[in-house]
Amino acid sequence: MRFRLAPVLLSTALCLGPGLPLVARADDAPTPVQPLGVRYRIERVEVTGNRHTRRDVILSRVPFRTGRVLDVDDPRIEETRLRLLATGYFSEVELSLRRGQRRGWVVLEVRVRERGTLLVHDLALGVAQGDFYGGLDAGDVNFLGLGIDASAAFVAGRGQQAYRLRLLHPTFFGPRSYFRAMGLYSRAADFVATGDVRSSECSAADDYRCDRARVRYERGGMSFGGGHTVTGSLRLNLRWRLEVVRALELPLAASEPRGDEVVAVDPGIHPGMSRLSTLAAGVEYDSRDDPYMPSTGVRAWGEAELSAWVTGSSYEYARFTSGIEAYARLGWGHVLKLDVFGGLIVGDAPVFEQFFVGDLSDLVPSRILDIAFDERSAPNLLGTTVAEMRYEDIAGRVGLEYAVPLHRSRSIVYGVDFFAGVGLYALASMDDLVLPPSGYDGPAKLPIDVTFDLGFRVDTEIGVFGLSFSNLIGLVPFRQEEP
Repeated sequence: MRFRLAPVLLSTALCLGPGLPLVARADDAPTPVQPLGVRYRIERVEVTGNRHTRRDVILSRVPFRTGRVLDVDDPRIEETRLRLLATGYFSEVELSLRRGQRRGWVVLEVRVRERGTLLVHDLALGVAQGDFYGGLDAGDVNFLGLGIDASAAFVAGRGQQAYRLRLLHPTFFGPRSYFRAMGLYSRAADFVATGDVRSSECSAADDYRCDRARVRYERGGMSFGGGHTVTGSLRLNLRWRLEVVRALELPLAASEPRGDEVVAVDPGIHPGMSRLSTLAAGVEYDSRDDPYMPSTGVRAWGEAELSAWVTGSSYEYARFTSGIEAYARLGWGHVLKLDVFGGLIVGDAPVFEQFFVGDLSDLVPSRILDIAFDERSAPNLLGTTVAEMRYEDIAGRVGLEYAVPLHRSRSIVYGVDFFAGVGLYALASMDDLVLPPSGYDGPAKLPIDVTFDLGFRVDTEIGVFGLSFSNLIGLVPFRQEEP
């Protein structure tokens, strides 16, 4: 929690002292706010502490200009501080005033402490079915001090590979509007069904039975998007995506057991060459005090994406997703996090667009660049129909996380937290909600399960790293038993 200094104290400091923060530190004693605000006219805006980041990059996020009137109770002061912290360029940001050359005029100083911007966004290493896979996502979130976020990522293993290049310019269309471009290529072999599968691709000598139905495909394309910051915390987003998908291997017909019944398997990829062209619109609200290890604030978002003939796509579906993360710092310094996610797909989306069990459960390795390397199903701790789910079109999750700060510093290792979390998630298809898989009774018909995780999270100059129970799961060799 930060406390705004009383206007009376601020006025006194302007007369007697060189400068005073507009926003006090959390450990400062709180001072009551006077009912009437104090206003000054800005003589100039100064930026200090920026050795790498260009001055204009910082000023593009500061709404106060020379000659304008500044109210010390203006909520945009705190919004500006949070907006600068949210860039990831700085570990500390402080706005303060000092007396100007003329009476009633002030100098607004923006003091920053830069942090490392060459970051490792993700480091993947795992073992699936006895084979190793790994990948890296790294980049510079402040390329050449221009405020441009440039990154590259790859992952490979088990005959699969994916590559991605991403570029984001936060002020391309103006001080409040950003531009984003991304290129992607992947060659994947996914398993749309595992277990006692019957498929035209299986051996006739085995009565067309095998332990999996596999789909192999290539996809490549690009996306372009932009957004506009309405307020310091609220942003509107638009995105267009175009990809070419080529099916390399598809079962002509396949079925698998689902409960006590045998149902057809839809590979989710069109034969031969197909196009995926989508338009998406979204909204995002972010008031977190830190983008890497927040302790207060809220991040909420929602997006609707359409793929249809009007967008030039071979696939017709609509995808809706939304989520919220809320952080609260408790009186004794620990942090409580609530996260909620919901997703719905209407229509026939390709398999890589559907909701995957590993993206909801911490106990199943998640996808990396849209590739699922692991075949294991959900642990199904509650014994429900979620055991039958892998790629579905309805998803939801609610979770709680408790974090204990162990270390805070201004350089190299910025913070270390111990955390423990628990959640409840649901995954199903539209048909499963109408007619649940047979063989389940009572509450077991609900496709829900619990998930949990605990470990350590470390914020460093080169990125945020985690060592947790879920990380170890991906390193445990796992091989599907033959039927």
